[in-house]
Amino acid sequence: MLAKAQPRLAESKLLDDDMREVRDAAVTLLVLKADVAALERVDNHRKNQSCQILRGASYSAIDLRLRALEETGDKKDIERLKRWSQHASDKAVRERIEWTISAIHDRLEYGKDHG
Repeated sequence: MLAKAQPRLAESKLLDDDMREVRDAAVTLLVLKADVAALERVDNHRKNQSCQILRGASYSAIDLRLRALEETGDKKDIERLKRWSQHASDKAVRERIEWTISAIHDRLEYGKDHG
């Protein structure tokens, strides 16, 4: 409930919670609601995370939301993703962003020819 009222709380405090169920709920909220700016904030938080389990929860949120953006993203999202990619936390995140950019681009281009 608190995460629905304050989505930014899910980006940090809930992703860092000791209970897996709480972290999973934060990931779910981010997957449903996060925009590119929110994912950037999660990634910035992830950079400073020393615990691999907590870094994994943050990466899961990023990965799942990017997967959703592949189906719904537009040209503005591509531009936002390109800017984020330039300073993403690590190679894995950069590669995931690049994959999403490519997928959105391909969907938009394919849609023009087959719409």
